[in-house]
Amino acid sequence: MDTSQIDQLSSYLQIAINSGLAMRAIYIFLKLTHESDEAPQYKKRLKNTVVFAVIAQLPFLIENIIVSYLT
Repeated sequence: MDTSQIDQLSSYLQIAINSGLAMRAIYIFLKLTHESDEAPQYKKRLKNTVVFAVIAQLPFLIENIIVSYLT
């Protein structure tokens, strides 16, 4: 595998993670609007989804910083 294939795989993985998180957030928003009695549980799940989104993007950011520093 050369670096272009690794970069392409990395971008596909990033797209898959972001789309999955977006679908989960939309699902949680829909459940939150229809089931107001379980709102605290869904708010916690939404917070955890946002935290995971930030953590999932960190490796890609660190990779870009390292690559730009070394080139």
